[in-house]
Amino acid sequence: MKRKKNTSLIVLLSAVLIITVLSAGNYTSAASTIYVNDSQNVLGGDLSSAYAVGDTGTVAVTGGTYVITGDGVVKVGEGGSTSNPVDTPEAALSGTVAVKSNTVKIGLYYKTASFDTAVTSSTLTNLGGGGFGFGYYDSSRNFCELASTADNQMTLTPDANNCIVVKSGVTNQVIYVHDCNSSSSFAIAPKSSSKAVTKLSNNSNTYYGGFIINRYNGNSKLTVINVLNIEDYVKGVIPYEMGSSWPIEALKAGAIAARNYVQANFGKYDKYGFDIINTASDQVYSGTSSANSNTDAACDATVNQYITYNGQMCSAFYYAANGGASENSENVFLNPLGYCKGKADPFEAAIDFYCKSWSKSFTTAEISSKLSSFGLSTISSITLTNTTAGNVYSVTMTDITGKKATLTRSSCTTFLTKLGFTYTSVHFAVTYDSMRDTYTISGGGSGHNVGMSQWGANSMAKVYGKNYRQILGFYYTGVVISQGVKN
Repeated sequence: MKRKKNTSLIVLLSAVLIITVLSAGNYTSAASTIYVNDSQNVLGGDLSSAYAVGDTGTVAVTGGTYVITGDGVVKVGEGGSTSNPVDTPEAALSGTVAVKSNTVKIGLYYKTASFDTAVTSSTLTNLGGGGFGFGYYDSSRNFCELASTADNQMTLTPDANNCIVVKSGVTNQVIYVHDCNSSSSFAIAPKSSSKAVTKLSNNSNTYYGGFIINRYNGNSKLTVINVLNIEDYVKGVIPYEMGSSWPIEALKAGAIAARNYVQANFGKYDKYGFDIINTASDQVYSGTSSANSNTDAACDATVNQYITYNGQMCSAFYYAANGGASENSENVFLNPLGYCKGKADPFEAAIDFYCKSWSKSFTTAEISSKLSSFGLSTISSITLTNTTAGNVYSVTMTDITGKKATLTRSSCTTFLTKLGFTYTSVHFAVTYDSMRDTYTISGGGSGHNVGMSQWGANSMAKVYGKNYRQILGFYYTGVVISQGVKN
């Protein structure tokens, strides 16, 4: 405990207190939320609800966001920190890297071995006017027009003859029929004097680019595939994977990682006619509906930039949050990647967000019931092994008969999902209270912890004033940023 007479702010040496000041002035009260003990606990109210602050109940700091420790006051808001918690090397702009394609095919509604989201019909509306062209995409992913219409709305349905029937949204008359027995897939592209935007009836989202519409064998449904330039695709990812109002430097880092993901997974669903899907199984993509000038600017500022390591395209893994430490790729997945190295991450602690921390307690009877699918009876112990970064590498559950079940690497999150956790990561701990006969599982973050933390990137930009190259240089070890070149 450290005391100062008259101005007396009593600060526990074990705590880090982050204060957001309400207004400028020589003396002012703190904001309504106070983060204590490395932001793991939250107290409501002003400073007096957490600590004795002296006769006046005020503290002499003004404007912005401050970290107050036993060593004094450090300002970290409004333009950047005066003190870096860790080294943040800036990834250099250097060289070129081969890209597989500048055009990407995204499954919006589809049938695969694991998913069936195909639709019985789809209505497309050209919001800019100019009608639609009908045709196909060639092997170079160029649209080849065979026919066109001036109508700006049309509905597509399958018929009994293995065809796709196109009806005008204006006259309800059939204006085109595609025979699915032909050698080419059916494609439709909006025509416009400016950049065309199409609204899809199935989700009310709007999209750049054109569409491939297919039927799959033995089914009366349609698959809908969005075909567009990778830069336009990234503009439909960033608002949903990060957020339209996020700091632009964080969005820039996210835009580059999203581009890398496409190149690393190009043709992942090739046998189904597209590259990747539009959900968190790949990257969340919902078109242009939530994009704004901020997200578009982040994408435009980093156009055609990719993260590379030793001259090669990176699999730029990312996730929502790590709870305090990222992890080596081989400790979560199987393959070691030189640019995905685990390290302590102090940046998430400076902000609040939905999955920052989570905790649940269970009686032995409750946890035994939830874990019974592992073939165990009454649980007698749960033990963890940890990596050098402090994340969980294995979970071993033992029942009263001595039978064990062990989960390792990414499978450790299955332990959490069995217990009903909404968010999971490999950053957690298990404690047992013998007096209450309860197991408590506490952790933080959401995702696999390999690569970049999205909320960590947010904090690096917002609180510490870091640019996108510093964000990428911190989360991806030894990387540079290169220009993509199509072979």
